[in-house]
Amino acid sequence: MRKSILYLLLMIICLSELYAANRKSFNYYFSHISSADGLSESQVKVILQDSYGFMWFGTKNGLNRYDGTSIQTINCDDYIAGTGNHNISALFEDENRKLWVGTDRGVYIYDPVYDLFTFIDQKTENGEQMGNWVAKITSDHSGNIWILIPDQGVFRYKDEKLYYYAITNKDNIKRESPGAICVRENGEVWIGTAGVGLFLYNPQTDSFLQHHTDKDGNTLMGAHIFSMCDYGDWIALAIHDGELKKYNPKTNTLQTVNAPGGHHTILSDVVCYDQNNRWVCKHAGLFIVEKQTQKVTHLQEDLMHSYSLSDNIIFCIYKDREGGIWLGTKFGGVNHLPNYKLLFERFVPSSSENSLNTRRIRELAEDPEGNIWVGTEDNGINILNPSTGEVAQIKYPESDRKSHLMTQSMSMYDGKIYCGLFKYGLDIIDISNHSIKHLNHQQLNLDEESVYSQLIDSRGRLWVGNAWGLSRAEAGSFDFTRIPEIGLDWIVCMLEDKKGQIWLASMGSGVWKYNPEDDSYKKYVNDTQDLASLSSNSVSSIMEDSRGQIWFSTDRGGICRYNEADDNFTTFSKEQGLPDDVAYKILEDKNHYFWFGTNQGLVKFKPETGDIRVFTTRDGLVGNQFNYNSGLKASNGKFYFGTIDGLIAFNPDDDQRTDSIPPVYITKFSIYNKEVTVHTPNSPLSKSILHTDRITLPYDQSNISFDIALPSYSSARSKECYYKMDPLAA
Repeated sequence: MRKSILYLLLMIICLSELYAANRKSFNYYFSHISSADGLSESQVKVILQDSYGFMWFGTKNGLNRYDGTSIQTINCDDYIAGTGNHNISALFEDENRKLWVGTDRGVYIYDPVYDLFTFIDQKTENGEQMGNWVAKITSDHSGNIWILIPDQGVFRYKDEKLYYYAITNKDNIKRESPGAICVRENGEVWIGTAGVGLFLYNPQTDSFLQHHTDKDGNTLMGAHIFSMCDYGDWIALAIHDGELKKYNPKTNTLQTVNAPGGHHTILSDVVCYDQNNRWVCKHAGLFIVEKQTQKVTHLQEDLMHSYSLSDNIIFCIYKDREGGIWLGTKFGGVNHLPNYKLLFERFVPSSSENSLNTRRIRELAEDPEGNIWVGTEDNGINILNPSTGEVAQIKYPESDRKSHLMTQSMSMYDGKIYCGLFKYGLDIIDISNHSIKHLNHQQLNLDEESVYSQLIDSRGRLWVGNAWGLSRAEAGSFDFTRIPEIGLDWIVCMLEDKKGQIWLASMGSGVWKYNPEDDSYKKYVNDTQDLASLSSNSVSSIMEDSRGQIWFSTDRGGICRYNEADDNFTTFSKEQGLPDDVAYKILEDKNHYFWFGTNQGLVKFKPETGDIRVFTTRDGLVGNQFNYNSGLKASNGKFYFGTIDGLIAFNPDDDQRTDSIPPVYITKFSIYNKEVTVHTPNSPLSKSILHTDRITLPYDQSNISFDIALPSYSSARSKECYYKMDPLAA
């Protein structure tokens, strides 16, 4: 029986050209919704977005409504008839915004206004009644609602009347059952069967005409059609345990679709959104087939990759109005691939040898070939190829491999990567052959083993900072001399500005400015009594913007700008709207927006206007906590930021579009922290809270609360609501 093998799935999806173009083969990152999030069952058979914007998930054990934040399980019970069924297999919303729910024992209609389910116990003129497993519910252009029940046949509902069509030989319904339905853009209604071809509905005769053999003698007889969809001039057909085919009714032509890896396996569903790329799913995961090149990308569950598919067995697939893709799986709940306007490429460890070897990202540098060198906190250096997404690792001598793993600073100079290490001096890596020259602190003439910061200035001199101060070596030399003016300040970042001045950031002791003209050092510190002083003595990074202004990222002081004319500072912190006073490395885009990480997400900030946007994991980040000095503006225009959960990359120019504001709904109403519904005894609600505009309460029910929903699933903006309470007129 079909429902017993639904878990063996193949689908084709043709997504929009824009959406496909925005994604590279290595950058499909799914978010997951499971029982831990409130999903009633991990086996999700059907997905639908209603006209309000809510997502509905039909499972083997319950109907779930999702608003982007929380899940509500709704019991599919007709309290008046005394019937109910929680095994949900089909969903459809009609023009009156009522939800049709197919189960394994017939159909229920849900009225969201009154929060009521009604079982359809209606019969046809000949006494047929819908009482078995419902595979599909849909409508056509004439207002007919079609219900496909493989063990019975096809039902049509119109004007409160029910009509029945056996389609095939009623005596052989188990072997020749209707298994798929397709309503084409031209209004045609087609039925696919198990072994006896296609059937086209004729509204004039109210009957179905069989099509099973094309003009060249190619036949569908014996082909078990599990699913079908409109595909331009064609109808795409998923053939169980066979091939993916397409049929052109105008030319009466049947062809096999080129779907590498998808043939001669069990196929059960096909969905087409347009004529571009094809997404193919089966029991071995998800296959993405580029239409022009026929390149195939295989996505599957990866236990080492938290953003992979949560399950290789996929029941259903759905595209929401924002362009996001939803997958219902057998064991892994719901998988969601949002269509973010600002697409974050995410690089995290996985089982692939071509992935990052750790999540703890520290320093970043770019070589002349455009490769991104990724210094980590605990596993050495990774090298990312941006064009392929593949990652390689620097190989260290096994004898002292552990000593090379904790990267603290990194810079590129004269074809070499200078890598400062924790308690192990300096590695100099040749970019061309990855050979390593190691210099320990004694060879460098340093008092302390770590190299926390480094700078090669315009004269070729190498500066290094550690926990015991600052040292400098002349060009071409590694014989360092300690700078006594700095004392024992812990120098964690250095910058040479356009005027040749060198700025030094310390963790705990403020900022130094070195003037090479007179070889002088000036120190700036925080003064709690002076609002124009440095915002914090713990400064993690320094940036010079396109206007020549110097900026500092701090611990517990936000970001801070040096005002040269007044020799003081301007602070931007939580008081000015930042999500956190811990800030990391700042990058500037061409529109003069600053981008920097915090412990509460990624910030996009324009100092002149005060415009602030905060991106979090809900917007596609791998994590909300970023890391020291971990930011890079690459030559291809992309920004790279390291976090404690992995690496992200994005093009800041992609975030120039304005997000639409989602609708706001009240989804839950409580009195004294107890939910009140239309069914609550003595309820003040005559309709569901979603459809209630006014509530009148007695004086002793003044303790009330509401849950708010903003159904949006691909928004690059945090969901925030504000309310205002107005007094009643006297």
